[in-house]
Amino acid sequence: QNRTQDYVFAWDKLLAFEGNSAPYLLMAVARVHSIFRKAGVDLDASDFEAEASVLETDEELALARKLMNFPEALALAVSDLRPHHLCTYLYELAGDFSSFFNANRVIVDEADVKARRLMLCARTVRTLETGLHLLGITPLARM
Repeated sequence: QNRTQDYVFAWDKLLAFEGNSAPYLLMAVARVHSIFRKAGVDLDASDFEAEASVLETDEELALARKLMNFPEALALAVSDLRPHHLCTYLYELAGDFSSFFNANRVIVDEADVKARRLMLCARTVRTLETGLHLLGITPLARM
C-alpha cells in the first residue's frame, strides 16, 4: 500500500497466501523453482534462448510484456520513494505467470516450445527474486 495513506496492520492479511502479500509472492517463486526441478533442468546453467522458438500464445506474450515493464516499475518506485509500485508490479507479474502456467504446459516434447516456456519461467523467477531482494525479502526455492 501507499506509505502516505493510513494502514491497518493485520497479521491475517500480512500472512495470507492469497492476494497481494509477501507469502503469495514467495509461493510464486517456489512454484517456478519446482518447474525446473520437475524438468530436471538447472536454472542457472541452461541457455534457453538458443533453442527457444518465437512466442506464440496470448499468455506467453502477456507474460513477456509484463517482464519488460520491470525497469519502469522499479524507476517509478525509486523516483517516488514508494515501494508499493514495485510490490504491485511483482503481484501483477505473479498473476500473469499464473495465467501463463495454467494455460500452457511448460514441460512438453517439442524442444523449442519447452525452451521458450522455460525461458519465460527463468526470467519470471529472476525478476521476482530481484524485486523481493530489493524489498528486503529473501526468496525461497521451496515452501
